[in-house]
Order: sequence, then structure tokens, then C-alpha cells
Amino acid sequence: AMPEEAEVSDDLFVAVEERMLRRCRDKVPVVRACALRALFRLQDPSGPSDAISSELLRMMEHDSSPEVRMAAISTVAPSKPAIRGLLSRTRDVTEAVRKHALGVLREKVEMRWLTISQRAKLLGDALADRSP
Repeated sequence: AMPEEAEVSDDLFVAVEERMLRRCRDKVPVVRACALRALFRLQDPSGPSDAISSELLRMMEHDSSPEVRMAAISTVAPSKPAIRGLLSRTRDVTEAVRKHALGVLREKVEMRWLTISQRAKLLGDALADRSP
């Protein structure tokens, strides 16, 4: 593993980004999940047109595999669009994904970052969840 402050050349960054974004469309869920984890440190959530953050949000919302959705939930950096995506995953059809989204919200997001209506919706959804 590379240290947190490690730097890579622009050419290497572009090559890794290109190949991992391509792997995000792979037919095998494990490959897609690994590609998401590889893209984790390359995302720039402050940039509105960041391809990596956009792909993480897309996969969090639309991937058919619960494991891939959970990998996207784990790797997305906190930002307004990411918080909206995390909140929507608290209503996922899969119990494990819902619980994972709640855990990530607890760890990565300060409640003061949420609007009052988002807090109320989150609390209501969590309390209404019938799973143990």
C-alpha cells in the first residue's frame, strides 16, 4: 500500500483512472467492487465534473450487486451529492446495504451537514425498518 501522502505522475493517474473506470463496467461484481476500491484515493469530490465521484455515485445507486453498492458506499468521499446518495441507500432493497449505509453515515458524516428534513427522513426511515 502507498503512504497517504504519496504522489503519482499525471500519466500514471490517467492510466489507472481510465482502466479502473472501464473495470467499473465489468460483468463480474467482484471486479467492479475492486475497481471502486482502487479509485478511492483518486477521486476529487470538490470538483463537480469528477468522473470518479460520478461513477461511484452511479454504482451506489444503480448497480445490481449489493456487494458493489456497499463498496461504492464505503469508498465515496463525503460531499453534498454523496450524502444524498448515502441517504437514498438507507432505503435500499437489501438489508445489508441499508445497514452499511447507516454505518458509513455515522462514521463519515456529521449530522450538522444534513438539513433538518434529511435528519427527520433518516430517523423515520431507520425507525420504520423492519429488519433487526
